[in-house]
Order: sequence, then C-alpha cells, then structure tokens
Amino acid sequence: MLKVAKVAPGCSTDGQEITLTVVDAAGSAVTIAADAKHANDLYLALEEAAYMAREHQRASIKGLDPRAFFPVNVKTVTALGGAVSTDGTPVLDIEINGKMRMSLALKPDDLRALIEWLERLEGDSQAEPSKPS
Repeated sequence: MLKVAKVAPGCSTDGQEITLTVVDAAGSAVTIAADAKHANDLYLALEEAAYMAREHQRASIKGLDPRAFFPVNVKTVTALGGAVSTDGTPVLDIEINGKMRMSLALKPDDLRALIEWLERLEGDSQAEPSKPS
C-alpha cells in the first residue's frame, strides 16, 4: 500500500482525461488516470472515505465531536452561482478554494430550507452582540 504524502492533480490538454499523481514519503509515485466524466465520482469517493473516517473517530471518542480532537479540513467557498436545469431543477454552483466547482441539484423543499437557513444566519450576523453581565 502507498501511504500518501502528496497529491498532484492534472488534466489532459483537451480536458477529456484527469490524473492524480500520488507520491509517498520515499518519493515513489503512482499516477491514476480517468475520463473527466468520472471526476465527480472520484471526488465523492474521497469525501465518502473522509465521512467514514469521521464516523469511526466519533465512535472511538464515545460520541464526542471529532472536530475537537482531530484536524478539520475546511473548504472555502470562493464563488457562488446557479441556474435551472432543463427539467426545472434548481442547480447551485459552488466554487471551492478557487480550484474546484461543484454543481448541486436542489429539491424544492431543500431550496426553501436553504433560503430560510441563510436568512436566519444573516439575521443573527446583523444582531447587536449582547453585553456581558
């Protein structure tokens, strides 16, 4: 098994193929290539593995929040956009860390819940902070 020390993404000049070059601490490298249409599947598989790791971490610390014990890899949203698909489904485009874009299809109920959450968040951020007693 190759224990990852570094990962370098790549793409063919025509954009039809993606690559990930994985390097271990000793400098051994393996390059994985896939059709670009599988990029989201690869990303989701990595996120699923990270989710499973968090669940195992949570179990190992008896239900406490793993973020208090283990490093958290926060992704920063650098751009938002959206559209409506040809079948009428709302699509939210999110650019992450200026390097990645995800398009998320939203169900109408989820869209309403997202709007309500954002409005609550905006209201909370505009509220006067309470003075300590």
